[in-house]
Amino acid sequence: LAQLAPERKRKLSLYITTNGSFDLVEQCEVLGAFRNIFFTVSLEGVGTVQEYIRKRSSWTQIESTILKFRDRGLANRHLSIHHTLQALSLPGLGALIDWLALHDLQCTYHLLTRPEYLSVELLDTDYRQELLQFDLQNTNQFWGDDIAMTGDIQGYALSKPYRAELAAPFLRYIDFYEQDHTLTLEQCAPGLRERISTV
Repeated sequence: LAQLAPERKRKLSLYITTNGSFDLVEQCEVLGAFRNIFFTVSLEGVGTVQEYIRKRSSWTQIESTILKFRDRGLANRHLSIHHTLQALSLPGLGALIDWLALHDLQCTYHLLTRPEYLSVELLDTDYRQELLQFDLQNTNQFWGDDIAMTGDIQGYALSKPYRAELAAPFLRYIDFYEQDHTLTLEQCAPGLRERISTV
């Protein structure tokens, strides 16, 4: 893409989804004079939640990348955030929403559906409600794939049925996933293992 002729670039817009691990300002410089460049950063949460779900990622680096790009205010260069709501990210959703509001960032979201054992259906409805006890006024930062539920994080997260049979494959996955991880499920989502093991 960087090698395209400038006259062609000026007629084209790029849409790029990234994990935020590379400097987006530098990427704009490398890519050159495209008409527009739209970056979507896929975020699972902030801090340890992001680093647990996205193994070997660095929240410090990702946050720096996002805020540097936002603060630079490059013409015809755009940034949005996308969040995939799942069992592992739900415990940190309130912190993510607060972070988005603090930095005036918009976010789209959808529910993870595969693999099923990572979906919010793993969590019983009462537990989901407990996890959703945060300031919901900031949820207007979220635009969902179901327009009728835009901003309604609570309704969105509670819209799926509870499926107790997902606990066993989830725990097998976590045991496998953590074999080469520096973080643990308890650090990402304190109490989650105990909750799904006892329901």
